[in-house]
Amino acid sequence: MQKYSEALKFLINMAKAQTVLTRRLDAGLGGLSLNEFIILYELTQADGKLRGVDLAERIGLTASGVTRLLLPMEKIGLVKREANKEDARSSLVVIASGGKRKFEEACERAELFCEDNFPESRSETLQGFAKFLKRAAGLATVLEHKDNYAEESKERWGESELYKQSQERVKKFTKADWERIKDEGAKLMKEIVANMSKGAKSEAVQKLIARHYEGLRVFYEPNLTMYRGLGNMYYDDPRFSAYYEKFHKGLAKFMREAINVYCDRQAKS
Repeated sequence: MQKYSEALKFLINMAKAQTVLTRRLDAGLGGLSLNEFIILYELTQADGKLRGVDLAERIGLTASGVTRLLLPMEKIGLVKREANKEDARSSLVVIASGGKRKFEEACERAELFCEDNFPESRSETLQGFAKFLKRAAGLATVLEHKDNYAEESKERWGESELYKQSQERVKKFTKADWERIKDEGAKLMKEIVANMSKGAKSEAVQKLIARHYEGLRVFYEPNLTMYRGLGNMYYDDPRFSAYYEKFHKGLAKFMREAINVYCDRQAKS
């Protein structure tokens, strides 16, 4: 008999458990499906409203998948759409009064379910397992985005010199390299956020944008035309804007503006 890794057996058992738990919860949440319950939960955690792309990110579905779930929820008054004053490109998904009532009722049922199935005496185990699942879900989402972006990048720029440079350099990266790049990128974004009030044209912000531009050399040798296009994509592409909005609302638009200022100045120098 072939031997399988403990990780593979864990994955299979987790999938089995999810199937059973989903079936039981779908029947026990007072008319809400588990997916609908999770959507209402995430909206509640975000003060009642989220952009569709951010909601999709939180629950691990595609934007189109979330839209399909939201349509019947809108029809029965669980959620509604609201104009996004800060970003006219996307509307906000808002929990409706009917959704709040339904969610509160379902929460009571869900808590009773948890008490029956996950005894309090095992709380430390549950907390550790919950952290593990959160990390696993986050990693899976990152890898999915990476795979999707890699495929799209090949279709768009597969014949370009920049793409070839990137592929050559990236394939040499170790796990430690990726962690370092991710940490440095997050640190830089936090520094930019801390200086946003000074304006995109400020010396402080432009120094940080210069660091951002230079940081691209890890992947390829950038040019101003490409960099300006990249700045536009940070704002126009929901997948990119969702990343920047996690650091601060409005950061994607600010990055586009600051990058355009940088490119204009460098072109004149």
